[in-house]
Amino acid sequence: MLEGELFLMAGRMLGHCFLYGGPGFPGLSPAIKHVLSGGSIETATVVVEDCPDLDLRDTIDLLKKTDLKEEERQNLVNLCLAWDLPLPTKDNIKWLHEKLLLHAVLGRASKQIKQIRKGLKETGIWPLLCERDDVVKLFFPSEVDAEITAEMILSPIQWPIPSTDSDSDDEDDCSVEEITRTCDYLKTYVNQASSEKRKSLLKFWVGWEVPQTRLTVKVQRGQFPRSMTCMDTIKLPSHYKTYQEFEKDLDAVIATCDTGFGLP
Repeated sequence: MLEGELFLMAGRMLGHCFLYGGPGFPGLSPAIKHVLSGGSIETATVVVEDCPDLDLRDTIDLLKKTDLKEEERQNLVNLCLAWDLPLPTKDNIKWLHEKLLLHAVLGRASKQIKQIRKGLKETGIWPLLCERDDVVKLFFPSEVDAEITAEMILSPIQWPIPSTDSDSDDEDDCSVEEITRTCDYLKTYVNQASSEKRKSLLKFWVGWEVPQTRLTVKVQRGQFPRSMTCMDTIKLPSHYKTYQEFEKDLDAVIATCDTGFGLP
């Protein structure tokens, strides 16, 4: 990916997306955002949660333990040797923890960061990112702070139009009553849900938690709600007779967004 300059392309894509009114890019750690917006690696504040590799997190955190097993100590020694850092002693534990964490988060990704930063520079927004903190917050929004309101989801929805053709032979056709009832259940769900649950619904619906300019709802025959993230479409079964049943199943399927988007 580095040799093909794909991170450079990613930087250009991010820049042009921002210039043309597209969504920001959430999910980055504060340390990565700091470097991408003009800060240096040396001045970045890094915490263990910034490390994307869970195995490395566990190994680095071994420095916080007072008694290490032989296997744990060997893992720590191997990591220090691999990254050309001194072996742990009683005097350098705190310093070594910081150095290992800094390298795990930023050092190993320095070439990728440089390519992304170069791509951002080519779009002309680099001065804004370096000089305007408010632009950085828009460009790299924090998922924790982002608030998803009911209006952000309900406003762009393209609701299904019930067919009044009584001669239709399509087995998937639903009655006007079924479509209306199911859509009302979805509206109630969105209005009553917390911001966190709305984020989960969006992630199930379109693949990420960023509000879209167009969302599609389909009501059809089926057992559970499903999604087509590439088409920004959620498919809702028409068989629900009570809101409680609808809410229970939708709660269950949006919990699968990291594994299958409602698929078995």
